[in-house]
Amino acid sequence: MQDWGLKEDLVSLAEAIKEAREEWLAAQRFFAEVTEPDLVDQAIFRLEAAERRYMYLWKVVRNQRSPGSERFQQPVTPAPDDLESVPS
Repeated sequence: MQDWGLKEDLVSLAEAIKEAREEWLAAQRFFAEVTEPDLVDQAIFRLEAAERRYMYLWKVVRNQRSPGSERFQQPVTPAPDDLESVPS
């Protein structure tokens, strides 16, 4: 059976999802720590963009995986507890 590069695509997507999640967590930290009124809009924009990228990548995975495959799970929204486990 030929996989047409699907495995490589999924591996690349998995790495992109990991990076997007880290970016989202960093944006959450930045938003939580920002005190300058001029930076609040930037923090909100960065947070929303990171979240949308993360969700988009999961949508791509769901559309590419084979039916019945349970390898990839639904995305998990980072909880505040996750912020403590990610290095700054």
